[in-house]
Amino acid sequence: MNWRQYKEKFSETFPSESQFILGIDIGSAASAIAFLDLNKMEPEVIDISGGYGKPAIPTAVSYIKENEEWVFGEYALLHEAGTRDSKFTFFTDKLGKNENFYISGKYVSMSQVYGKFLTELISSCKNLNPKAEIAGIVVSVPPYMAPEAAAELRTAVSAANIKDLVIDFVDERLCVALNHFYKNKHE
Repeated sequence: MNWRQYKEKFSETFPSESQFILGIDIGSAASAIAFLDLNKMEPEVIDISGGYGKPAIPTAVSYIKENEEWVFGEYALLHEAGTRDSKFTFFTDKLGKNENFYISGKYVSMSQVYGKFLTELISSCKNLNPKAEIAGIVVSVPPYMAPEAAAELRTAVSAANIKDLVIDFVDERLCVALNHFYKNKHE
């Protein structure tokens, strides 16, 4: 979906409080997610840190072989990977290299790992309103992302089953500029 299609989709009815418009900031070291607060008409960052005091979480995933469980964020960083466990950090730097990892008897691509991370980020929004649906997603990406990395990120978005919800991938510098514009337009 692009902005034009998105605008057309909601031309009759703007999303209500039972629909989320999400913004995902994918960082190399940390990632964050926000939703559009329809009362204030501005984004509100969701604290998904698990009580660690910052709304962003480390861009980290760990697979624990013993439990056959994936853990995310701080929990992934705190987990001391055993010999059969796998830990993934700084995903953005690894995208575009088509890396595959042998985990629990099968090969898993970095796109699949990243897809699991995106799924976890988005699931944290369900705590705000479990009955809400996601109306659209804007993904902020680093300006230095190579075309191969961007292609692999799109594969990760597909792996997270959110491809049809993504409105656009936006350079994070543009997101900062737009944020500044909207905050200062009332002055």
